[in-house]
Amino acid sequence: MSSDDRTRSNRFWPLSVSQWVSIALLILAVIFIAQNLGEASVGLLWMSVRAPLWLVLGIIALIGFVAGWLMGRRRRRR
Repeated sequence: MSSDDRTRSNRFWPLSVSQWVSIALLILAVIFIAQNLGEASVGLLWMSVRAPLWLVLGIIALIGFVAGWLMGRRRRRR
């Protein structure tokens, strides 16, 4: 495969497979959060808080995103 073929195929598929998988997982997470709108009681160590379940799920998803981003940055530096 020449570099010309790769350039031509990138016009149709500008994103890698891992990026497509990430987008699909993000869409599934948003759908999951949107469908869980009830109240939840969350306990962490000595604290207990009542909050909307969508907010709890969103915060956990954000923590997961930040952790993954930080791990990816560390891996690229090596």
